[in-house]
Amino acid sequence: MPAKATTYWCTMHKGVSAIKRHAVAFGTRLESANSLQHTHHLTMYRCKAPAGVDPDALFGPLVGTEGGECFVPVEEQVIPIDLCRDIMYVWAVGGNRMIFPHNVGYPLYVGGAAEYMMVEIHYDNPELREGVRFESIIEVFNTPQLRANEAALAVLAHSITFSHIVPADTESYTTVGHCSSRCTQEVLPPEGINVFNVLLHAHKAGRQLRLRHFRGRRELPWVVSDDNYDFDFQQNRPLGREVQILPGDHLTTECGQETLVRDGVIMSGLGTTDEMCQTMIFYYPAGDLRFCESAYNEAKIMEQFGIEDLEWEGILYQPIIKAPESMANKTYLEVLNTMIPWTPEYIKQLEQETRYTNHYQGSCGPDPFLREKKLDNWKNALKYAGRAEYDVGYPELDYVYQPENPCV
Repeated sequence: MPAKATTYWCTMHKGVSAIKRHAVAFGTRLESANSLQHTHHLTMYRCKAPAGVDPDALFGPLVGTEGGECFVPVEEQVIPIDLCRDIMYVWAVGGNRMIFPHNVGYPLYVGGAAEYMMVEIHYDNPELREGVRFESIIEVFNTPQLRANEAALAVLAHSITFSHIVPADTESYTTVGHCSSRCTQEVLPPEGINVFNVLLHAHKAGRQLRLRHFRGRRELPWVVSDDNYDFDFQQNRPLGREVQILPGDHLTTECGQETLVRDGVIMSGLGTTDEMCQTMIFYYPAGDLRFCESAYNEAKIMEQFGIEDLEWEGILYQPIIKAPESMANKTYLEVLNTMIPWTPEYIKQLEQETRYTNHYQGSCGPDPFLREKKLDNWKNALKYAGRAEYDVGYPELDYVYQPENPCV
């Protein structure tokens, strides 16, 4: 484990089978105190070589090597992460084994060929310990007896970008990420999809998380809701009833955060002291929905703070302010923490603005918002997005869902 507070480390692995198989469960084994203390999450991706390229020649030499940091400039990458986008499994701190329903499996070795998988591990090392080594193990329980339905995993979220912030010293502040009706209309099959398992994900400020579900002008029962979210207990949650998502439905991830013990503004990012707002859904039948993320517009957040220009090199870095002169050469968080008047009224106004005015749909389909690529200037942020670049916000409603009070 590197002696850094936050490291995303990627390694390449190969699986071989002469026939197609189905994964029926995924598990994570952390068998030492160090692995339990420092493994924040694990993500396993399927890798795909470009057309006409031999995957054995491309990925094979990387198997068995120590790998390298994931989110670095392309020329510094040991593992070609852009070719490994199909998320197969996610585990986060406190999670247990994820078991599929009896009629659902995750497809492996499609076509009876070898497959290459990338494993991304988030090492959390706030004490900057050196020379620490341990194993973090993913278990894939699989069978040649194929099941009736094949599953896929999709990420619904607010994109990781500098427009996603949480002010300090707030008891409740909500951020959101939308998956628009336009996106689901474009990528879902006519019969829709069936969601059977959900993982809610935020970092240490997260307190209340839910995934809301809208159809037309009516809100349906929440897919999942947790008013007591615990960063140290992030479990894949099998749903008591499968939830059908139809083409044209709208989904919104809502994250309520509390920052009463935090000293400064929090920006979204990869570290556990940064923030995220995400829902990961397992569904069938498998389709093109893998990423559906929105973001509050970066130009609008700059206008809110009086920032005229900045440079941003992506999610590993803070933006550096270029103009106006009074802010020049300061970091984004330095400006927010020292030059913005964080009154209760201003915090409420900013929350309403970033939550209820339109976001842009930063991704929709099999490709994520390619956040790790270097940006020379914030103005490029929309140019390298995935397939989707259109406005999205809460739908207009005639009916808002209200859960029953179990205490009445």
